[in-house]
Amino acid sequence: ADPLRLAAVEERRAALTTLTRKYGEDIAAVLAWAQEGAGRLTELEGDDERIGELTAERDGLRAELSVLGQALTDARTEAAARFAEAVTDELASLAMPHARVSFAIRQTEAADEASGIDIGGRSVTYGPSGADEVELLLAP
Repeated sequence: ADPLRLAAVEERRAALTTLTRKYGEDIAAVLAWAQEGAGRLTELEGDDERIGELTAERDGLRAELSVLGQALTDARTEAAARFAEAVTDELASLAMPHARVSFAIRQTEAADEASGIDIGGRSVTYGPSGADEVELLLAP
C-alpha cells in the first residue's frame, strides 16, 4: 500500500469523524446539517432586502394605526361629551343642580417618533386600548 495514499485516507477519516461528532450521528446527518446551513446562509444574505420590506410594512401599518387611533380619539371625544351632558342632566334631576360631569381625554407624548403614532400632529404612545387616557371628572 502506498503510504501517501494511506495517510490521505486516514486524514479524511479523521475529518469525517470530527464532523460526525460535531454535526450529526452519521455522514447523512452531517450533509443535512450542511444543506440547512447553506439555506440559512442564503436567507441571511437576503436580509437587507427583507429588512427593507419589513420596514415598509411596519411604516404602512403605523400609518394605518395612526388613522384608526385618530378616529378612535374623535369618537371618544364625541361620546364623552354626549355622556357627560346626559349624566349632568340626570344629576340635576336628582337634586344635584350644580354637579357637572366631564371627561379629560389626553395622550402621552412618545419618547421618540419611532415608538409612537401620529395623533393630531403629535407622536403619542399607544396600547391595546388606543392612544387615549380617559379620566372621568365630577364637580359637585
